Amino acid sequence: MQVAYYKHILFGILGFLSFASQAQTQITFQSPEGFAVKNVELTLFSPFAARIFAKIDSLTRTNTTTETFGRLIASAIGFEKLDTIFSEPIVSGQHLLLTLKPKIQLLEEVVISTSKSGIKLKESPVSITILKPYLVQNKITADLSQVLDQVPGVTIADNQINIRNGTGWSYGAGSRVAVLVDDLPMLSADAASPQFSFMPTENIGSIEIVKSAGSVLYGSSALNGIVNLRTAEPTEKPNASIAVFTGIYGNPPRDSMKWSQKTRTQSGLNGFYSKKTKGTSIAVSWNILADEGYRLKEVNYRGRISFRMKRESKKIVGLNYGINTAVQRGFSGSFLLWQSYAKAYTPLDSGYTYTNTSRASIDPFLTYTKGKTTHKYLSRIYILDNAIDNGNPTNNQSNGSSLWYNEYKVNRRFLADRLSTTAGAVSMFSETHSPLFSGHQTSRNLAVYTQVEYKLKRLILTTGARYEYFKLNNVAQAKPVFRAGVNYALTRFTNIRASYGQGFRFPSMAEAFTTTTVGALTIFPNANLKPETGSSAEIGIKQAYKIGGFMAYLDVAVFRMDLINMMEFTFAQWGDISGPLLGLGFKSINVAKCRITGYEFETGGEGKIGKFTFNVLGGYTFSNPVSLEPNKIISKDNALRNLTYANTRADDNKYLKYRYKHLAKMDIQVRYKKIEIGIGLRYNSAMLNIDKAFVEQPFDLIVPEVARARKALQSTLVFDSRLAYSFTEKLKFSFQVLNLLNREYMARPCDIRPPRSFQVQMVWKL
Repeated sequence: MQVAYYKHILFGILGFLSFASQAQTQITFQSPEGFAVKNVELTLFSPFAARIFAKIDSLTRTNTTTETFGRLIASAIGFEKLDTIFSEPIVSGQHLLLTLKPKIQLLEEVVISTSKSGIKLKESPVSITILKPYLVQNKITADLSQVLDQVPGVTIADNQINIRNGTGWSYGAGSRVAVLVDDLPMLSADAASPQFSFMPTENIGSIEIVKSAGSVLYGSSALNGIVNLRTAEPTEKPNASIAVFTGIYGNPPRDSMKWSQKTRTQSGLNGFYSKKTKGTSIAVSWNILADEGYRLKEVNYRGRISFRMKRESKKIVGLNYGINTAVQRGFSGSFLLWQSYAKAYTPLDSGYTYTNTSRASIDPFLTYTKGKTTHKYLSRIYILDNAIDNGNPTNNQSNGSSLWYNEYKVNRRFLADRLSTTAGAVSMFSETHSPLFSGHQTSRNLAVYTQVEYKLKRLILTTGARYEYFKLNNVAQAKPVFRAGVNYALTRFTNIRASYGQGFRFPSMAEAFTTTTVGALTIFPNANLKPETGSSAEIGIKQAYKIGGFMAYLDVAVFRMDLINMMEFTFAQWGDISGPLLGLGFKSINVAKCRITGYEFETGGEGKIGKFTFNVLGGYTFSNPVSLEPNKIISKDNALRNLTYANTRADDNKYLKYRYKHLAKMDIQVRYKKIEIGIGLRYNSAMLNIDKAFVEQPFDLIVPEVARARKALQSTLVFDSRLAYSFTEKLKFSFQVLNLLNREYMARPCDIRPPRSFQVQMVWKL
């Protein structure tokens, strides 16, 4: 019954889109030179192509030229132009059947993340969302995480990205989503946490979000998906932009949360310059941010500059090489636990963590193409240093880490480009040094992978495998994984797909070795963590549609994820009873088998309807994240009590912690002449479960009212709005309101998100 119900909904949507497509199509005819076509009667049919039954009432000669009588030209907005020559001359009263092919450029875009060699979006065997630069540029964002939070099926808490509920909350340690810039990892060496503020968002070509396990191509940390930012390639025409913005935080929803009479501000400056001259491309981008924050002692001041150089060899045809580099300095403040629900923007016991951060990266690369073979070498050296002041000289949390990444891959096309093979090898070395991580720790990854794609008319088959060796200090482990996928084009604009992929994630050094205190809370190490493994399966359909000149797609997917030995921070008495908080605290442990099933609808598009230009991205995700073994013993605490998922969760159900059953996202932008109006919404249902510790003694006596807040703050619906006016093609002014209705909501316990805020921005383009 339920399947049939959703099937009727889907066909209803497609039927409506078909009707809209037919109703909005306008065909214009152009006669050959010297002739005029008049009184053309049109009958339109077929939803996704302009099939035209045309009757030519008259054909009049306008001069004495000898143009071919059998030529007719027809065009329509959103369709490819038809210029046809008939074997016989066109005469008055003749009946014609013409077919115009639609232009659906969205589905023709080439994506890299699912194959590392390039494949059209419509041909991908897995769900993938492409974010265009307009959303980053128009939302007045401080870093990429604010834009990613607008993607259907995606949520972010404490800088940790979660796709389709594949991840819970672990305070940013151990990402299950691989975050990349131009195929290079953008995760820290110590905690494997995304470095969003270090990513060059000023010069974006596109952002690819893969919603499936990507461990075959990208290794550990791609268990839940991939986010790959692709920078824009320079052109021979110089491209430059400077944007300056400023804004203020409004009052919190409750007066008790207000901790300062001063208006808190946020300002920034960013820009880029790029140009290609005589085979040499350069791109420079920069970002400066001064954010006073909406919470007490939470500030963010930083500056970054990035440089990219690429050169085409004059001596060796097909050889390109270059280097990317970036440096960043910053100072930030944060806290983990609130004073109370009433004073949610004030830290517990005035606790804080101030961090002076230095980051630097050097990324040399080389590409060589000869015939149908392409060789590529990528390298990254990434250095991170955090000097931390937490107000306690006996608790040294300062830390440093470095990462050295090398990858070689080769792609070869055979059989008239129907067969494509990609193979590669990866070496990655990481080290961290700090009392926070119990001294000096090292890890090494070595991997080989291969993937094969075969195209047979409408059918595309994909298969791949990876073998990875991981060594954390003196403990070594190895893991093979496999993937397979199929994509079939039912019509030119209808593609169905199915995929299965295995994934894995080795423990980060932060999860295995962190020993510290955060206020009254202690974080304990666990050097015996096992790798977590899993798999993702999906069946989906991608359908193109058009309304006038607006071209878009509808994507429907049913998915399932299975996780084994999933690592989660769990609260228990891990320390001695004589220690802080009676030895209670958090430690990362392996939990029992878990499964997430669900379905997702997504739509995206761009184009004109009448005089209005639209950009749309939105969708709805339903998921059912459950523990399959809630009563299985997963660990023992310091008092030798057996721990299970059932006795460490707050609510008496099988749902995994820090997940949502319903997610909905939508962003719509409309442009009319020089004016742009945009509105975004983000919805999530109530959080299904949390750690039991947050709502029971003695923790709730020290950090009170988490249960009260959870009861008061159930589902969340947040609206953002923006307005822009282009004075000229080079100068644009924008005004934005985030959290328009000043809704109060939590991303995780003890973390009330920002109140309503206002920003203005001026952008100048070369």
